[in-house]
Amino acid sequence: MKHHGFDWMKTVVMALGATVLFTLSAFAAFQEDVARDLGVKMATLVAPAGSEWLIDLDAAAGIQAGDLFTVMTKGAPVVHPVSKKVIGTLDETRAVLRVTKVKSGYSYVAVVSSKGELRPGEEARRFAGLPAVFWDYAGDGGGVFAQLQGALPELHWQSYAAAQASKPDQPRPVPGMEPGLIFVFNAQGLGIKDQAFSPLRFYRPEQLGRGPAPAAPSGVSVAAVPVVVPAPSGASIVAPASQAAAVPGSSSPGMFSGLPKIFGGGGSSPQPGPEGVLPGYSQRGGLIVSQMDSKEGVWYGPRMDGQPIGVDVADLDGDGKQEVALGFKDRVVVARVLAGQFEMLADYPVGQSGSALTLDALDLNGDGRAELYLSLVLTNSVRSQVLEMRNGQLEAVVKMVPFFLRKVHLGNEGAVLLGQELNPEIINQSQDFAGPIFRVTRNGDQLQRGATVDVPSVVTLFGFQPFAYDGRPLLARLSVNDKLQVLESSGTTLWESSDYFGGSESSFERPERDQGAGTRYVFLPPRLEPGPGGTVLVPVNEGNRNFTSLRNFSNSHLKAVAYDGYSLVERWRTKPQGGYLGDFRMADADNDGATEIVMLVRFSQGGFLKTGSGNSALLIYEMQ
Repeated sequence: MKHHGFDWMKTVVMALGATVLFTLSAFAAFQEDVARDLGVKMATLVAPAGSEWLIDLDAAAGIQAGDLFTVMTKGAPVVHPVSKKVIGTLDETRAVLRVTKVKSGYSYVAVVSSKGELRPGEEARRFAGLPAVFWDYAGDGGGVFAQLQGALPELHWQSYAAAQASKPDQPRPVPGMEPGLIFVFNAQGLGIKDQAFSPLRFYRPEQLGRGPAPAAPSGVSVAAVPVVVPAPSGASIVAPASQAAAVPGSSSPGMFSGLPKIFGGGGSSPQPGPEGVLPGYSQRGGLIVSQMDSKEGVWYGPRMDGQPIGVDVADLDGDGKQEVALGFKDRVVVARVLAGQFEMLADYPVGQSGSALTLDALDLNGDGRAELYLSLVLTNSVRSQVLEMRNGQLEAVVKMVPFFLRKVHLGNEGAVLLGQELNPEIINQSQDFAGPIFRVTRNGDQLQRGATVDVPSVVTLFGFQPFAYDGRPLLARLSVNDKLQVLESSGTTLWESSDYFGGSESSFERPERDQGAGTRYVFLPPRLEPGPGGTVLVPVNEGNRNFTSLRNFSNSHLKAVAYDGYSLVERWRTKPQGGYLGDFRMADADNDGATEIVMLVRFSQGGFLKTGSGNSALLIYEMQ
């Protein structure tokens, strides 16, 4: 006779045990990650470099732009009262340094605060002796706080209770804070920021051990297995199980229903194996991890000199095959990718026309061949161009267009070309674009202003994407501070991200308000694109995002987000990669009949003093 009650209890115990083991294993992995990413590193001050200093650590040691180093002064000895042995010293922080640029073999650091002169040969320690505060906006972060304290014992931690009592209502910088670290914990994960609220690191919920546990034994629903979008060719797109429900406002029964097959919809999805892990993935430390750590499935084009500003895919010569247009600050390259081979077709130098800022392809005159629309600026004057492939070469068929150009997807209309003018008034430094956004039409070899586009007045030509939620028109937008927003048609902000999105190095110079006071940089927000299943595709560049001068992004990925009625939540992302993501597309770039993610990525910035333009490459992520 079977004891069904006992069997049921045994199954529950097994399931709960698996959950506990999952959590403990994930916590251990998280503690290791934090110790590696934020642990103490010993550096030596090498020499001053202008207003900055050089230290002898680089990316090989895990150093990133934004990391904080301290220079300590040894204080009075601490003597044991019984043994009379010196057991330590009462050290004092004499200087705080922030990494601004990471080079090969060394890094630049700026002096954030100092109580005396620095000298070559002095020791600097990363993330040591700094104040640290943990703000818990989820309400249950005590365990995470304890893990952080154990992983980072050299920080001066404020108590958990004191930190919660004094934290602001919403995460934001607090005036008067001394240099240190702020750990912001909420439903989106754990963000680490400095006292100015510049992001340093970020850990997703599943990295914190807060993701779903392994599949429970049959008949017991303890936690769902994470939904992993099948991308077995290198793109590594993962969706947390907590987001696997249907997108609110959508008629789809599940999050991936009705999506293109490359994202796992519209066909049979692979089923989890015996341990609840989908094919192509393994389970390490309680997390579902992609086994795509190699370059397999990612096609890399040849290295190309130049600062990337745009990429697009279209039939440019009317032969029925897709070409890839690669835009750089000083030129445009057209190539074709077939059977894994990169064939250069044309190279058009911009020359003295100005600096290229954006690139888009669109067949505006309806002749079956897409044209290239290039935004250029020269000495505070917009001089955009239209390029066409003629007789195997790129030619400028329209020049000196006095407004910026951008291709934007407008709902059922599809892709349209829009324009906006530069604000001639340099006194207003908060508004570099003038007048409304308008449609652009082509009449022969002339571009003409068309009807205005009904968008909120705060929206500029770059970095926005309209979408609908439950039939309600909304708009996703990147703010001037690289925060992702959702706006109503009236311009009311419904939501703004706490973390940085976007990030662009494409900029032009404008005179300062006072004549003779120099110039300032205007950065164009990167493009947003509609994605499958009602998502919006947003590039994410990580690194030094100085909002007043040149920027330096060293890591990037592409993220798909969807609106749930309250905020834009992540649905999937590509695997993080080293380098600055200059632009992206979803298109059939290699003429194999399948849609791929196409990226133009810069992998290095140039020489010792940025005398070169660095090098970039075209990446094609095959998604099956």
